[in-house]
Amino acid sequence: MIKVKWILFVIIFIVSCTQTKQVANFKEIAAKHKTIALLPADARFALSENEKNKISQSQLDESELKLGFMVQGELNKWFEKNKKFYTINVQNIKATNELLFAKGMSFSTYKTVPKDSLASILGVDAVVFCNVNLALKYRNAEYAVSSLVFGGIITGSQYKVVTTLGVVEKNNPITLWQKQYEPNGKHFEDIFGILTRMLKTAAVDFPYKKK
Repeated sequence: MIKVKWILFVIIFIVSCTQTKQVANFKEIAAKHKTIALLPADARFALSENEKNKISQSQLDESELKLGFMVQGELNKWFEKNKKFYTINVQNIKATNELLFAKGMSFSTYKTVPKDSLASILGVDAVVFCNVNLALKYRNAEYAVSSLVFGGIITGSQYKVVTTLGVVEKNNPITLWQKQYEPNGKHFEDIFGILTRMLKTAAVDFPYKKK
Protein backbone atom coordinates (compact mmCIF):
# COMPACT_ATOMS: atom_id res chain seq x y z
CA MET A 1 0.00 0.00 0.00
CA ILE A 2 1.24 3.44 -0.89
CA LYS A 3 1.66 5.73 2.11
CA VAL A 4 1.14 9.45 1.62
CA LYS A 5 1.81 12.54 3.68
CA TRP A 6 -0.84 15.07 4.63
CA ILE A 7 -0.45 18.19 2.53
CA LEU A 8 -2.60 21.28 3.04
CA PHE A 9 -4.21 23.01 0.11
CA VAL A 10 -6.10 26.33 -0.04
CA ILE A 11 -8.73 27.27 -2.56
CA ILE A 12 -10.95 30.21 -3.43
CA PHE A 13 -14.46 29.73 -2.02
CA ILE A 14 -17.57 31.80 -1.44
CA VAL A 15 -20.52 30.12 -3.14
CA SER A 16 -20.96 26.69 -4.67
CA CYS A 17 -22.80 25.11 -7.54
CA THR A 18 -24.00 21.53 -7.14
CA GLN A 19 -25.71 19.25 -9.60
CA THR A 20 -26.98 15.73 -9.02
CA LYS A 21 -27.71 13.16 -11.71
CA GLN A 22 -28.92 9.59 -11.29
CA VAL A 23 -30.66 6.86 -13.26
CA ALA A 24 -34.38 6.66 -12.65
CA ASN A 25 -34.35 3.35 -10.75
CA PHE A 26 -31.12 3.82 -8.83
CA LYS A 27 -32.73 3.47 -5.40
CA GLU A 28 -33.95 0.01 -6.38
CA ILE A 29 -30.52 -0.88 -7.77
CA ALA A 30 -28.74 0.47 -4.68
CA ALA A 31 -31.00 -1.59 -2.39
CA LYS A 32 -29.34 -4.74 -3.79
CA HIS A 33 -25.81 -3.55 -2.95
CA LYS A 34 -24.19 -4.88 0.22
CA THR A 35 -20.60 -3.64 0.01
CA ILE A 36 -19.01 -0.69 -1.75
CA ALA A 37 -15.40 0.47 -2.07
CA LEU A 38 -14.03 4.01 -1.93
CA LEU A 39 -11.58 4.47 -4.78
CA PRO A 40 -8.48 6.67 -4.65
CA ALA A 41 -9.51 9.97 -6.24
CA ASP A 42 -8.63 10.72 -9.83
CA ALA A 43 -6.85 14.03 -9.15
CA ARG A 44 -5.59 16.16 -12.02
CA PHE A 45 -3.77 19.50 -12.07
CA ALA A 46 -4.44 21.70 -15.10
CA LEU A 47 -1.19 23.58 -15.72
CA SER A 48 -0.42 26.28 -18.25
CA GLU A 49 2.26 25.64 -20.88
CA ASN A 50 4.66 27.87 -18.92
CA GLU A 51 4.02 25.92 -15.72
CA LYS A 52 4.47 22.60 -17.52
CA ASN A 53 7.96 23.72 -18.50
CA LYS A 54 8.91 24.15 -14.84
CA ILE A 55 7.83 20.76 -13.51
CA SER A 56 8.50 17.29 -14.84
CA GLN A 57 5.73 14.85 -15.65
CA SER A 58 6.95 12.52 -12.91
CA GLN A 59 6.70 15.32 -10.33
CA LEU A 60 3.21 16.18 -11.52
CA ASP A 61 2.21 12.50 -11.38
CA GLU A 62 3.52 12.25 -7.81
CA SER A 63 1.50 15.30 -6.73
CA GLU A 64 -1.66 13.90 -8.33
CA LEU A 65 -1.08 10.52 -6.71
CA LYS A 66 -0.67 12.05 -3.25
CA LEU A 67 -3.78 14.17 -3.60
CA GLY A 68 -5.73 11.14 -4.85
CA PHE A 69 -4.95 9.12 -1.74
CA MET A 70 -5.51 12.09 0.56
CA VAL A 71 -9.02 12.56 -0.84
CA GLN A 72 -9.74 8.84 -0.51
CA GLY A 73 -8.69 9.04 3.14
CA GLU A 74 -11.01 11.99 3.76
CA LEU A 75 -13.93 10.20 2.13
CA ASN A 76 -13.26 7.19 4.34
CA LYS A 77 -13.17 9.35 7.47
CA TRP A 78 -16.51 10.84 6.53
CA PHE A 79 -18.16 7.47 5.91
CA GLU A 80 -16.72 6.04 9.13
CA LYS A 81 -18.09 8.98 11.09
CA ASN A 82 -21.54 8.68 9.51
CA LYS A 83 -21.82 4.91 8.90
CA LYS A 84 -24.80 4.59 11.26
CA PHE A 85 -26.85 6.53 8.71
CA TYR A 86 -26.15 4.10 5.85
CA THR A 87 -27.28 0.61 4.92
CA ILE A 88 -24.07 -0.22 3.05
CA ASN A 89 -20.78 -1.71 4.21
CA VAL A 90 -17.60 0.07 3.10
CA GLN A 91 -14.54 -2.00 2.24
CA ASN A 92 -11.45 -1.14 4.30
CA ILE A 93 -9.44 1.30 2.17
CA LYS A 94 -6.16 -0.45 3.02
CA ALA A 95 -7.60 -3.65 1.54
CA THR A 96 -8.94 -1.68 -1.43
CA ASN A 97 -5.54 -0.21 -2.23
CA GLU A 98 -3.70 -3.48 -1.75
CA LEU A 99 -6.07 -5.25 -4.14
CA LEU A 100 -5.65 -2.50 -6.72
CA PHE A 101 -1.89 -1.97 -6.55
CA ALA A 102 -0.32 -5.12 -5.05
CA LYS A 103 0.02 -6.71 -8.48
CA GLY A 104 1.93 -3.82 -9.99
CA MET A 105 -0.83 -1.62 -11.38
CA SER A 106 0.48 1.95 -11.65
CA PHE A 107 -1.60 4.94 -10.67
CA SER A 108 -1.63 6.22 -14.24
CA THR A 109 -2.92 2.84 -15.45
CA TYR A 110 -5.48 2.78 -12.65
CA LYS A 111 -6.97 6.03 -13.97
CA THR A 112 -7.71 4.38 -17.31
CA VAL A 113 -9.44 1.23 -16.00
CA PRO A 114 -13.26 1.36 -16.25
CA LYS A 115 -14.93 1.81 -12.86
CA ASP A 116 -17.11 -1.28 -13.25
CA SER A 117 -13.95 -3.33 -13.85
CA LEU A 118 -12.42 -1.89 -10.66
CA ALA A 119 -15.52 -3.02 -8.76
CA SER A 120 -14.97 -6.55 -10.09
CA ILE A 121 -11.28 -6.50 -9.13
CA LEU A 122 -12.23 -5.40 -5.61
CA GLY A 123 -15.03 -7.94 -5.25
CA VAL A 124 -17.63 -5.33 -4.26
CA ASP A 125 -21.08 -4.50 -5.56
CA ALA A 126 -20.19 -0.93 -6.48
CA VAL A 127 -17.47 1.69 -6.17
CA VAL A 128 -17.64 5.33 -5.13
CA PHE A 129 -15.29 7.43 -7.24
CA CYS A 130 -14.19 11.03 -6.82
CA ASN A 131 -12.68 13.19 -9.54
CA VAL A 132 -10.78 16.30 -8.45
CA ASN A 133 -9.76 18.82 -11.10
CA LEU A 134 -7.62 21.78 -10.10
CA ALA A 135 -7.03 24.75 -12.39
CA LEU A 136 -4.17 26.65 -10.77
CA LYS A 137 -3.79 30.42 -10.63
CA TYR A 138 -0.54 31.21 -8.87
CA ARG A 139 0.33 34.34 -6.96
CA ASN A 140 3.96 33.30 -7.16
CA ALA A 141 4.65 30.94 -10.03
CA GLU A 142 8.12 29.93 -8.87
CA TYR A 143 6.87 29.24 -5.34
CA ALA A 144 3.91 27.22 -6.63
CA VAL A 145 6.05 25.06 -8.92
CA SER A 146 8.55 24.39 -6.14
CA SER A 147 5.61 23.34 -3.95
CA LEU A 148 4.54 20.80 -6.56
CA VAL A 149 8.09 19.45 -6.76
CA PHE A 150 7.99 18.76 -3.03
CA GLY A 151 4.66 16.99 -3.24
CA GLY A 152 1.83 19.49 -3.22
CA ILE A 153 0.45 22.99 -3.37
CA ILE A 154 1.04 24.84 -0.09
CA THR A 155 -0.62 28.03 1.17
CA GLY A 156 -0.05 31.10 -0.98
CA SER A 157 -1.29 29.68 -4.28
CA GLN A 158 -4.79 30.10 -5.66
CA TYR A 159 -6.73 27.63 -7.71
CA LYS A 160 -10.21 26.61 -8.73
CA VAL A 161 -11.40 23.12 -7.78
CA VAL A 162 -14.19 21.04 -9.30
CA THR A 163 -15.03 17.77 -7.56
CA THR A 164 -17.31 15.01 -8.81
CA LEU A 165 -18.56 12.15 -6.64
CA GLY A 166 -20.20 9.16 -8.29
CA VAL A 167 -21.29 5.53 -8.02
CA VAL A 168 -20.68 2.76 -10.56
CA GLU A 169 -21.68 -0.85 -9.95
CA LYS A 170 -19.90 -4.05 -10.94
CA ASN A 171 -20.33 -5.13 -14.57
CA ASN A 172 -22.21 -1.95 -15.49
CA PRO A 173 -20.22 0.96 -16.99
CA ILE A 174 -23.02 3.49 -16.49
CA THR A 175 -22.57 6.06 -13.73
CA LEU A 176 -25.68 5.40 -11.64
CA TRP A 177 -25.46 8.43 -9.38
CA GLN A 178 -23.30 11.55 -9.58
CA LYS A 179 -22.88 14.81 -7.68
CA GLN A 180 -20.73 17.64 -8.99
CA TYR A 181 -19.53 20.36 -6.65
CA GLU A 182 -17.90 23.56 -7.90
CA PRO A 183 -16.83 26.13 -5.27
CA ASN A 184 -15.74 29.58 -6.31
CA GLY A 185 -15.32 33.08 -4.92
CA LYS A 186 -12.79 34.91 -2.78
CA HIS A 187 -12.69 33.17 0.59
CA PHE A 188 -9.88 30.69 1.27
CA GLU A 189 -10.71 27.21 2.51
CA ASP A 190 -8.66 24.01 2.50
CA ILE A 191 -9.48 21.07 0.24
CA PHE A 192 -10.73 18.99 3.18
CA GLY A 193 -13.28 21.67 4.05
CA ILE A 194 -14.54 21.56 0.48
CA LEU A 195 -14.81 17.76 0.58
CA THR A 196 -16.81 17.97 3.81
CA ARG A 197 -19.18 20.49 2.25
CA MET A 198 -19.56 18.37 -0.87
CA LEU A 199 -20.28 15.24 1.17
CA LYS A 200 -22.85 17.07 3.27
CA THR A 201 -24.69 18.17 0.14
CA ALA A 202 -24.33 14.68 -1.37
CA ALA A 203 -25.75 13.11 1.81
CA VAL A 204 -29.12 14.73 1.09
CA ASP A 205 -29.79 12.36 -1.81
CA PHE A 206 -27.10 9.70 -1.38
CA PRO A 207 -28.90 6.43 -2.24
CA TYR A 208 -27.47 4.27 0.55
CA LYS A 209 -28.80 6.29 3.46
CA LYS A 210 -31.29 4.73 5.86
CA LYS A 211 -34.89 5.84 5.60
